[in-house]
Amino acid sequence: MIGGTAYVADYSGLRVLDVSDPANITELGFFDTPGFALSVQVIGGTAYVADLASGLRVLDVGAPASITELGFFDTPGFAYDVQVIDSTAYVADGSEGLRVLDERPGHHHRRNLSPYRISDVDIQRRKVLHDNKLFNLILRW
Repeated sequence: MIGGTAYVADYSGLRVLDVSDPANITELGFFDTPGFALSVQVIGGTAYVADLASGLRVLDVGAPASITELGFFDTPGFAYDVQVIDSTAYVADGSEGLRVLDERPGHHHRRNLSPYRISDVDIQRRKVLHDNKLFNLILRW
């Protein structure tokens, strides 16, 4: 949620809602993703959506009534969760582990940091969820 606007990955896609008046919530926009939207992080006017079998979707949500797709990365696993820090997207890619994607223009660095099944990621707290157990994530570059 940013201000009075909520960004919701609701399995069918991304919904943008005006929640400034909780008694009168209105939909500002919707984007139907090709997979099943499970998680979203919004930075500025860009939404990063973990879209299960369709990987990471990157959407322009600057004008919620006309959301457009800026790009995507079809991860080899199932994208359950995403967290973006600076220009790096960390994708919990299920049985394919943790995917690290460099989102800067002209950079296409991708790494798989973990061979283990990852369903949730919190990079700022350095935690990952594997088989319903929380583990510390140690990042060494």
